[in-house]
Amino acid sequence: VARQPLELVILVRVQAPEPLPRFDHLRAYCNNARARILSPTGRIRAVRRDPLTISIPQGDVTMSDSIAKLSAEDRLDIMELFAKYAWAIDSGDADGVLQCFAEDALLDHLWQGKLVGHEKIRRAFEELWYDRPSWWIGRQHLANHFVIQAEGEGARVKAFFSILQYNVEYRTNFVFGIGTWDNFCVQRNGRWVFQSLKVNAWMDRNTVLWVGDTRAATAGPKIAANASPAYTAQTSSRT
Repeated sequence: VARQPLELVILVRVQAPEPLPRFDHLRAYCNNARARILSPTGRIRAVRRDPLTISIPQGDVTMSDSIAKLSAEDRLDIMELFAKYAWAIDSGDADGVLQCFAEDALLDHLWQGKLVGHEKIRRAFEELWYDRPSWWIGRQHLANHFVIQAEGEGARVKAFFSILQYNVEYRTNFVFGIGTWDNFCVQRNGRWVFQSLKVNAWMDRNTVLWVGDTRAATAGPKIAANASPAYTAQTSSRT
């Protein structure tokens, strides 16, 4: 006899303020071991015959609340997204780059400006790779010290970056630049992608991340006579 699929339904009565948090986060407030709520794509583990009442606290939900915490799997997937992006941009893989972005994503790059959509993002990287031969090739973008927080439908991700480079002309290694990323990631078709990516390269004291007192920096610029090739390239590109 052929077995027929069995559909199970969990009745849930939610007592919550408006707006209602994401469905897959409601399980954070379910303390009954006999019933478990999963995201719409998950499997039903248990079922109750009577409606299950879940109470959600009043007030704004902040990043410190358990409802705003992402799973360890989501965090690892987001960190891997940064790794895939770095591999793609540093190997000239245009398709790989676009796979890291949502279709309507925003790329905020200090030289190209704010670009929306795959077509403009592809064109921006082709300019970076090919308009100035030997300028990009040989780079390694390194991301570290991730701060990942749930925000709206996705996650706000801040990270430091450093760019190492091997100069293929002179066969030398140097640090091209350092800075920070401020990105917003969302899930599309079951995978994390960038909805927005903002590059904050440290070009002067105004772009360096600092929330302390201003007396930490000198009053005027002090540029060394033997400034690095990275500094020279960055400053010349801004003029």
